[in-house]
Amino acid sequence: MADPFSVTANIVAILAVSVQSCAHLVEFYQKLTDAPTEVRHNALWLRALQSTFGELRTLAQDPRFLDFQAHLPAGFDARLADCRADLQQMEARVRRVRTGLDGGKMLQTWAKVKHCFTGEQLLAKFSRRLQVYHSAFAIDLATIQM
Repeated sequence: MADPFSVTANIVAILAVSVQSCAHLVEFYQKLTDAPTEVRHNALWLRALQSTFGELRTLAQDPRFLDFQAHLPAGFDARLADCRADLQQMEARVRRVRTGLDGGKMLQTWAKVKHCFTGEQLLAKFSRRLQVYHSAFAIDLATIQM
């Protein structure tokens, strides 16, 4: 069985990186000057997910939860890994888009970047996953706090 402190440290690290990914993606979505409402909603879901991750990270570091992993609902680790992978994939795509826009110096408009997302289906799927992740992690957070 893994050491509970190393498992918790790993979860805290993944949460911290996920918070940073959310922040990077929020910044990108907010800079798109003419993005449709559905795209702008991604920034809202990312902010909500970022906040939930921040709360989870705070709880994981709280000395009252010495064995944080024991308080986690079933499937938490798998959900966190899936979410992290989705965030990494979208963040990598956004970084490529930004590089293509002269390192972020050119005005970023939806018209210039939408082709990089292979249509709006990719963003619609990502948006749905964000909503599911936020809901699941918010429930996890509430469960842990009980």
